[in-house]
Formats: sequence, C-alpha cells, structure tokens
Amino acid sequence: MTDAARPIKRPGLRAAVLNRVLRRYAKAPADRAPAHLDIKDDHLARGARRTAKMLKRNERVPDFMTVAPVTVPTPAGDMSAEWLYSANADRDHVILYFHGGGYFMCSAATHRPLTSRLAHGARRRVLSINYRQAPEHRFPAWLEDAVSAYRFLLAEGYAPSKIALGGDSAGGNLVLITLQQLRTEGLPMPGAAFCISPWADFACESPSLIRNNPRDVMFSGNGLRALARYHTATHDAKHPLLSPVHADFSGFPPLLIQASSTEILRDDSRRVAARARAAGVNVKLEEWHDLPHVFHLFSEFIPEGPKAIRHLTAFVQQHT
Repeated sequence: MTDAARPIKRPGLRAAVLNRVLRRYAKAPADRAPAHLDIKDDHLARGARRTAKMLKRNERVPDFMTVAPVTVPTPAGDMSAEWLYSANADRDHVILYFHGGGYFMCSAATHRPLTSRLAHGARRRVLSINYRQAPEHRFPAWLEDAVSAYRFLLAEGYAPSKIALGGDSAGGNLVLITLQQLRTEGLPMPGAAFCISPWADFACESPSLIRNNPRDVMFSGNGLRALARYHTATHDAKHPLLSPVHADFSGFPPLLIQASSTEILRDDSRRVAARARAAGVNVKLEEWHDLPHVFHLFSEFIPEGPKAIRHLTAFVQQHT
C-alpha cells in the first residue's frame, strides 16, 4: 500500500467556500450526465470555447513575471508555446509543463496562475506548451508534441538532469506517457517529474471513481467515463500510453504526485505511486484533504494552493 502524506488534515474556511461554489456550479451540472453519455466532437468544441471564455482572467500574470511566446518545431508543424520566468530564474534549469483539460480544453495561458508560481518559486524557466488536442486531433498527437518539446529543450542546450517534467490532470497523464516514450526512443530521462491529480486510467477502474463520486465537488464518474470512451474509441483503454497505471516505470526519475483525498481521480494517483514504487522509483504521494481537483489553480483564493506549489518547487530544486 502506498503511503500518502496529508499535509493539511482539514481545509480552511476559504477552501470550504470554494467547495460549495464548485459543487453548485460545476458538480451539479456534471451529475446530470447520463450513464451512457455519447460525447461528440461538437460537445468538446463547445466545452473548450466556454472554458476559454471563463478562464480569460487566468491569462494575467504578476508584474514580476515575464511571458514570452516561442515556437517549438514538431513533425506535424510548428507548435505554439510560452516561456515564463522571473528575474531570479536560473537559465540552466527548466520545467517543461503540460496543462490539463481532458485533452480537449485549456491552454498554456489558462494555467498561468500555476505555471507562474512554479517559475517564481522554483527559480526556473518554465516552458508551457500548447499541444494538439481533441476534437481536431486524437491520440497520439499530444504525445508526439510533448516528446518534440523535450527534444527542443535538449537542442537548446539544457542538460537532461536539469529538466523537470510536470503536468496536471490530463497533463499529468502526459508526463507519465512521455517518460515511457522517452525511454522507448532512447532519449535521456529528465532529472525529475511531478504530477498533479493525473488522469492515469482511461479504463476508469479506480475505486475512487465510485467511492468519491458523491464527495468530488467538480466531476462526475459518468462524465469521466464518457470522455474516456471518446479518447479510446479505436484503442485499447488499458494500453500503457493511454493508461499509465498499467505501465512499466523502470528507469523513471524521482516522482512527486499530489492529489485531493476526495476527488474521483484519487486512486489513479495511488495506483501510479504503487506501480512506480514497485519498479524502484523514488516516488512520493501527497494527498491533500477535501480540496478540488487541481486546487493549485485557485491559489489566489485558497492558501492550500500556494503551499502545495511550494512542495512542488522544493522537490524540483532538490532533484534538478
């Protein structure tokens, strides 16, 4: 059984308020999803547009942060990305970050509240990429883009030992499948990796998908299963490059995983940690009690977010 450290046993008042708001405006609509919901391309397109509009305010960054656009070459063409850094950044070290969003929504810009804090706290440059997503693109498009971004950093002169991979939700999935692909292609492993609430089982077999469904304030099990069916329509849902809970973690770098104790994806994190530990990986799992999925994005409102990010930056500084 994987040990899980719980840095905060009970959420503060602000987190409790946030949970109530999310339960009303995010979970209640999600709970209306039928058990056999069939997601179509236009559903994803509409959802992505609504999310982009809702998260427009996230594109703001603190005055002490610099955001610079960059183009990353890939076999499919140029990919947009952005550098985030502050004046104290060590130019020899970098974090390659993969945003979440179910592989169909969000972007590097929507995740600036998280990536800017990572950059400033770790004193690292962060490369946040806009990998290809559904409905226009399907697996393995995002994996190909992630590996291309890593190759880009190597070509820029970054030593593998000074690179950290990080991502949240679907981006956490992308971290874990990218590490597999780097090993397959014979590329050197990065110095460290971290995942925030990774979606790691597209077969949706983790017990928390059922047990935590009443407690999760954002997502429903039915909605997640429907999205998984969409992504795995022509693939084996248990393939390790879709569901890294079934992957071989041999040779992976030190790994830090953070998740909420009450989210439906909690046991994806537990299963990843157990799988990694069995392969001899230096892995740590932190479970933060009764907080929303990827609560780090709410750092302007709840103190638990900045504290969790400080744990991430300390881990990155220790291992890269």
